Amino acid sequence: MKFIKQKGIMAPFIVVISIFLLYGIVILVNIWPIDSTTIGQAGVFGDSFGVLTSLFSGLAFAGLIVTIWQQKMDLDLTRSEIKVQHFENVLFKMIEIHNSIVSDLDLRKKVNKEDKMDGNSNMLVASGRDCFSMFYKRLKETYDKNIQQMSESESYVSSIYVAFFKEHQQDLGHYFRYLYNIFRFINESGIERKQLYTNIVRAQLSDYEILLLFYNCISPNGVNKFKPLVEEFHLLDNLPVDKLLDEDHVKLFEGSAYE
Repeated sequence: MKFIKQKGIMAPFIVVISIFLLYGIVILVNIWPIDSTTIGQAGVFGDSFGVLTSLFSGLAFAGLIVTIWQQKMDLDLTRSEIKVQHFENVLFKMIEIHNSIVSDLDLRKKVNKEDKMDGNSNMLVASGRDCFSMFYKRLKETYDKNIQQMSESESYVSSIYVAFFKEHQQDLGHYFRYLYNIFRFINESGIERKQLYTNIVRAQLSDYEILLLFYNCISPNGVNKFKPLVEEFHLLDNLPVDKLLDEDHVKLFEGSAYE
């Protein structure tokens, strides 16, 4: 692309130079050779090339302008590359921190005095990313337990999730706040190819994280801010629909979320 631009800039200069050469040839043909009969035209011949000298001076000045313009374009390109590099550095650092948040998760359950081991009152059930399958299992248990008591609706599903979230807010609150800020950072960055970067973040999430994100975004926790980003950047692409609390829940999001 850069070569094509340079070629486009040089083309007019080649044409101008060709015209100057043709002009000189015409003059030489008309008065060459210089002899006694054309000696009076010799001065005219020299003056004619004075015009060419002025034109070449103008051409040199134009070349200087083009050089300055090209340097400005290169500087703008360098600034753009620096901006992208800075953005990527911040984004990947945010992803690293988010993965650290996931790694620090752990789920424990209380055990009876008879079952205590090594003096610990709680027993580790899951840690890291494995916690999300347990989180989702608990959400489903709550949903199945109460589904007969209330009519099936978005507000009902939301209320079930809110009750579940309160029990695990210490872990999931931090997780979803930081995940939301990653996508907001991409959205507000002004960078090109935002979908590329949101796909990179999306690829970090497990199926159960996506499932929990789904229900988090129809609750008051995410319906106003996070849900629009989910739909804009198609974050439910490859959602395991068969694992939803009810497959009809897919209607709770715009179709763009699944594209």
